[in-house]
Amino acid sequence: ALVQDDLKRAEARFRDKAACVTSQWLALEAYPTGVIAQLSRGADLILAGGAPLRGAENYRCAQTAELVLQAGRPVLVAPPGGGELHGKAVVIAWKDTREARRAVADALPFLQMADDVVVQSVCDHDHFGDAEVQTFAVVEHLRRHGVAARAKATIAPADRTALELNIAADEIDADLIVAGGYGHSRLGEWVFGGVTKSLLQEPERFVLLSH
Repeated sequence: ALVQDDLKRAEARFRDKAACVTSQWLALEAYPTGVIAQLSRGADLILAGGAPLRGAENYRCAQTAELVLQAGRPVLVAPPGGGELHGKAVVIAWKDTREARRAVADALPFLQMADDVVVQSVCDHDHFGDAEVQTFAVVEHLRRHGVAARAKATIAPADRTALELNIAADEIDADLIVAGGYGHSRLGEWVFGGVTKSLLQEPERFVLLSH
């Protein structure tokens, strides 16, 4: 009875908030993360919150980081304060990995609507030359798809990557960061990369993550 009451309240809130858009309500009694990942078979994009709710149990709250790794769909993470995504300026967190390449491909609909896109690499001094070549190649790829992009490489310690991405976003007033989502399962628990964890725990703006 308590579960049904919770579902009724959730449906009422959903219909109120989604009144201005075409929507469909679906209620299932299952662990949220797994069932959302399964239902994403019929979706282009998952919209989720970032930092987990304090005290929330796995049977009451979907874990966004796990969705990124399990769903096989891009996850758009909203900042704690919510707000409207305009997407006029976007920063791409570039790292020469499968996940980053997937993120760029998944983000193309957003990138093609943006007026300014910066492909940002954060690296150490020894890899600066490689970063310049790689970001330039991504820019050329995006330009072939009608995206107004430019490259930027910054030398900084790895633990400053998320900070540098947000600095780059502030410089162009970007409200969206696109990044690969990194993580794996170890001994039954999910382990996430440092940048992924930072972007999820305290998102300062919208973040599109792909794995």
